[in-house]
Amino acid sequence: VLKAMGEILTEVNAAVVGLTENPPYASMRNKPGATLVCALRVGSRVFIGNVGDSRAYRWNDKSGLERLTKDHSYVQDLVDKGAITDDEAWGHPDSSVITSHIGMMRGMKKDVFLRLLGAGDRLVLVSDGVVDTLRDIEIEQHIADHSDVNELCVALVNASNDAGGIDNITVAALICE
Repeated sequence: VLKAMGEILTEVNAAVVGLTENPPYASMRNKPGATLVCALRVGSRVFIGNVGDSRAYRWNDKSGLERLTKDHSYVQDLVDKGAITDDEAWGHPDSSVITSHIGMMRGMKKDVFLRLLGAGDRLVLVSDGVVDTLRDIEIEQHIADHSDVNELCVALVNASNDAGGIDNITVAALICE
């Protein structure tokens, strides 16, 4: 499944690149692109893929919030190198500079991996429009406060919009029984 998910991400990237080679995109200096996070649940296993800075989180009432994905971004690279802290990354002037995205001609980085889910776990996928407006602690609070999937998704979208969200804001979630 991991191999297939990786191949699908590569195919999606190739399709978007193909679209950008034709009008009206062919003459554009900055081609369209997108970040992506996806998940496939099979029983207690969840296969996750990401490109860019959309994220997957797992939450449960025992261990709290865990960010499952790592952003493909300049600021994340700075954090990884120890040049800045996670706190300093929030609101960094270069926070919108991503190092990988769907639609890259060359060098698209993708991550695909497997995690296990247990009873009570909540898996939440969010677009970069959410992580640009809400800190992880705020995301965690909304996840903890909402035991209904639809209410959780609506709450995160509303909170992102209320925080001044201007990018695409998308949330998907599941709660393991």
